[in-house]
Amino acid sequence: MAIDWGKFIKNRSEIPPEALEKYMGQWIAWSPDGTHIVAASAKSDEEVLRQLEEAGLDPSDHVMGYIDDDMGPI
Repeated sequence: MAIDWGKFIKNRSEIPPEALEKYMGQWIAWSPDGTHIVAASAKSDEEVLRQLEEAGLDPSDHVMGYIDDDMGPI
């Protein structure tokens, strides 16, 4: 499934920074529509990929990122 980037960016921009605080210092995977985080790990991005695969989700359908301790999502 191809990510609809317009929809993803719109939905992602509507999530308040406070909602992401619990993910600070972690790698994350966003849902394809940008409405929520489906996997997270402070260990590594490989761990997030493993979580997606264990859940039966295709990693290529998700947006990976890192929530920096002080700079917000990258």
